[in-house]
Amino acid sequence: PAAILNASLSSVLGIFLTPWLVSLVVGTGSNGIDLGATLLDLCTLLLLPLVLGQLLRPWLGRFFARHKRYTNIIDKLVILLLVYAAFCNSMVSGMWQQQGRAVLITAFVGSALLLALILWLTTRSARALRLSPADEVAAVFCASKKSLAAGAPMAALIFGAHPGLGLILLPIMIYHPLQLIVCSIMAEHYASRPALLTTSLVSAQ
Repeated sequence: PAAILNASLSSVLGIFLTPWLVSLVVGTGSNGIDLGATLLDLCTLLLLPLVLGQLLRPWLGRFFARHKRYTNIIDKLVILLLVYAAFCNSMVSGMWQQQGRAVLITAFVGSALLLALILWLTTRSARALRLSPADEVAAVFCASKKSLAAGAPMAALIFGAHPGLGLILLPIMIYHPLQLIVCSIMAEHYASRPALLTTSLVSAQ
């Protein structure tokens, strides 16, 4: 329950916090983003389907559960098309030819350092608060969760037809699979802890 609550809450809060943080960097008005219109568009695209899905779950939940394989495929295809379109626009505008390899290296190193920092902080915080192992796992994995499922639509709405949209999406495109790989390794480590404890107890007896 804690994992589901935190993952859902971070996605909902991101709808409101992301455009506000972007407005602090690029500004608002004619030279920046229209904060009110952007928030409305994000709520329509991301928040409204979530609310409607929860309201319709008693009637449609079983149907989608039976066809979960196909709904997951459609979900991934939509995200893939958004990212593909963004990179095509960047390629046509010559953005990648102008930036070179340095941008790729910087984005990868920056994403890796950010992920390492978040995982270290959440792990230390969970142990300092003396959380149970199950709560520690939920805290560590949920705090590092950043998905293309929310990031790609947000970037497309906030920056629109900006020629550098592919470049804007690059960090989260690196961060997302990197997080999956690192967290899968950590999951194996967490899963082995009870086994190690049992083995130690048997050896002691």
